[in-house]
Formats: sequence, C-alpha cells, structure tokens
Amino acid sequence: MKIKFLPLVAAFLFFGSAKTYAQFEFPVEVPQQSQLASVFQTVGVTGVDVEYSRPSVRGRKIFGKLVPYGQVWRAGANANTTISFTTEVKIDGKTVPAGKYGLHIIPTENEWTMILNQENSAWGSYFYEEGKDVIRFKVSPKEIPFTEQVTYDFTDVQKNSAVLNMSWETTEVSFKIEADTDKLAVESFRKQLNSRPWWGWTGPYKAAEYCYDNNVNLDQALEWVNRSIRNQENFSNTLLKSKLLKTLGKTEEAKTEKEKAFSLATVNDLTRFAYYEFLKKNNKEGMDALKVGIKNYPKNASAYNAVAWGYTKIEDNKNALKYYKKALKYASKEEKEKIQKAINKLQS
Repeated sequence: MKIKFLPLVAAFLFFGSAKTYAQFEFPVEVPQQSQLASVFQTVGVTGVDVEYSRPSVRGRKIFGKLVPYGQVWRAGANANTTISFTTEVKIDGKTVPAGKYGLHIIPTENEWTMILNQENSAWGSYFYEEGKDVIRFKVSPKEIPFTEQVTYDFTDVQKNSAVLNMSWETTEVSFKIEADTDKLAVESFRKQLNSRPWWGWTGPYKAAEYCYDNNVNLDQALEWVNRSIRNQENFSNTLLKSKLLKTLGKTEEAKTEKEKAFSLATVNDLTRFAYYEFLKKNNKEGMDALKVGIKNYPKNASAYNAVAWGYTKIEDNKNALKYYKKALKYASKEEKEKIQKAINKLQS
C-alpha cells in the first residue's frame, strides 16, 4: 500500500511546486498601444516636466463618447499623467508648491476642468480622490487641425511663464504656468553663495551681474560684487561695481570705480567693452575705451591695433590707417604681416 501511495504523493508535490513557482514568474514586457512620452520645459530656473501615455484616435469619436463628458479623465492613457515643478509656480493665479502631481481633466462640451492632484502614481483616474486635489481651474477648449495621438507641448515660453497645451483629435486646451524667476534666482544665488566654503571671483560676480541686468536685489548685488573683488579684483567686477553704484545713486563713488576699472583693463577687456558700445551706437564711449589701452600699454602693438579696429567700425579709415601704422612700430614679425594686410585692404 505504501508503495502504491508514493506516486500520488509525488504527483501532488510536483504540481503543487509548479503552481508555487508560477506565482513568482517575471512578467513579459510587451509594447504598449499607448506609448509613454514626456515633455520638459525650463521657465527661468524652474523645470516643468509632463509624463504621459499617448492613446490614438484610430477612427473613433473621442470627446463626448470614448472620453465621456462630465467624468474625470486621466488626460492620457495607462498610469497617471503627471506634471512636475522644480520650484513653486502659479497657475490660474493660485500658488502650487514644487512637486509632482497627477493631472486629470473633466471635459464638457464648452468648458473643461483641469485638476492637479496629490496622487501621482495611481493607474489612470480609477483611484482619483477629489479630497486630494491641489488645484482646480477652468479652461476653454478650442478647435484645431486633427491630431491622431494625445500630444502635450509648450508654447509662448517667456522669462516668467510658458503655456502648456494638450491636443487630441480636433480639440486643444491650454493653460499658463508662471514662475517668479527673479525671486527664485536670487534665492538660489543666496543658497549657492552661502553653502560653499570658498568661491573665486566669477560666482559672486555672475550673481551680482544678473541682479544688475534685471534691476533686482541691488543692495545685496553690491555686497556680492565686493566679495568678487576681494577674491580677485579685475576690470569686469570693478566696472560692474561702478554700474551698481551709479544705479543706486552713488554717482561720485561710481565714477571713481569706473576709473579704477579702466586702469585694470587688458586690451582684450577694452576691445570687448568697445564692441558692445559700438552695437549700442555709443561710438565715442567705445573709442575712448580703446584709447585707454594705449595709455595702459603704450608699447603694445595690440593696443594700437585695437584702436585702428575701432576706427574701422565707425568707418573712419583715415584714423584707422594712422593707428595701424603706429602698431607696426611695436609689432612682432607675425603681427606685422597681419597688420600690413589690414593696411593694404584699407588702401585698396
């Protein structure tokens, strides 16, 4: 009896083991009909990222039928469509903290409700809970040329805002995402400049330059440019200090710092400065700067060459020839060949 029973036991153990093994099988990944996509946009210092799956029309009627009016829709396919912000933003005049949110939509014939929800990892909208909404706002759909697959894209990208669009079939909805770039940039500068044990001159200089260019946080910008100067005084940071002082109404101090800046300037510094002055049609300012190079470096061929170049920019060939010829006096053999070519070109 025992011998006859053994095969039954063995068979039970075999099939029992096979069933247990199957429970731990790895699933086979197959291509999805609605494929995963993402779109990313920077608004100033704020990153905005949308991740979604892209269902296709495939000859079906979408809004009002496949996607019923008056019901919460996942704004794509498969798992939650999500939208992420690296900093605080504003949408529809309301503040949305940095973070990742599930994006849902309630479409109707004439007005759609956009929803950002705390849940960002659920499957579709099946587990949507209104109590977890972070923000709801209304948008108006508009008719567009046919679009086969759900598409998100950004348009009208500005320093402080961008418009996010969702298009499918012949319908598009859009909303603006706003970020206070200047405020966020200054906060970032403070954090960066206060969290390092040491900086060269460029870090605090760049922070101060941004503030000057955007007319924000000027008093602290002056502190930052002074920090840059303490680390390494040069033409760029000293000139920026002069500009900041002038903007802050400290005219005499600004004048003194500007004079110091030009005394520190290399020929390349002065040429770069003059180039931008010529672009602004400030020809006298540009030429005056180039002539400082001769004062600072009276036996330097490049200084005379730069002044000659400046005269060509303002179409004064007579003076350009005069200074090219002066440059020849101090030029090396290789430099003389280049200068002579410039002279020949002007004389031709």
